[in-house]
Amino acid sequence: MAEIIADSYSEIHNTYFAKISGSVNPAYYTAGGQAFTGNGGTLKKCKFYLSKAGLPTGSCYAKVYLETHEEDFGVDSLPTGEPIEISDAVDVETIEATNALIIFNFSQTNKITDGVKYVIHFVYEGGDNTKYIKLGGDIVDILHNGNASITKSGVCSPDEGTDFIFYVYTEEPAPPAGGESLPADTQKPTGYNCFISQFVKNMLAGFIPLKNPDGSEKCW
Repeated sequence: MAEIIADSYSEIHNTYFAKISGSVNPAYYTAGGQAFTGNGGTLKKCKFYLSKAGLPTGSCYAKVYLETHEEDFGVDSLPTGEPIEISDAVDVETIEATNALIIFNFSQTNKITDGVKYVIHFVYEGGDNTKYIKLGGDIVDILHNGNASITKSGVCSPDEGTDFIFYVYTEEPAPPAGGESLPADTQKPTGYNCFISQFVKNMLAGFIPLKNPDGSEKCW
């Protein structure tokens, strides 16, 4: 089944990078990401806009959580509970010093519910204040309907003034059971209406003569 984008915020909006590492320096975070809306499909992969500073080592991950808020979605959305999906590990040494969309694959085949709100985070707890990953975001346009959130010293906080760059991909959701019904004026006729419909089709196609053998008009 084809993969589609469930939700995203494009790298064309990139105006900012958050520093992600295990550093205790208050200017650094261990995770950051964005609240988004589910589409009913099975999670396949995601992308974050990343680059590195120095020579960090270890693995980084993408984690998907259910969303919670006190005020409203897109204002103070936060992840809640345990992750419903954790990506396969990505070796940070494969991340370049120049900005690029990095793929994180999901292999647990979990579905996200259509219309339900979630939070996706990029997580890296290695490195320090000289070796870290830069997570691309936007602090100028801030157009996504979700909001960013960041984790520092184990505490996650909303960041309404930021949108992080991300893409969430799912398998295309299956159609409703039984398929979609046709509009009333295009449904197949049944019973007597079916007979009349086929009669007219045959008559127009020339299968039913419109005149008697002597040339007179048939009377139906």
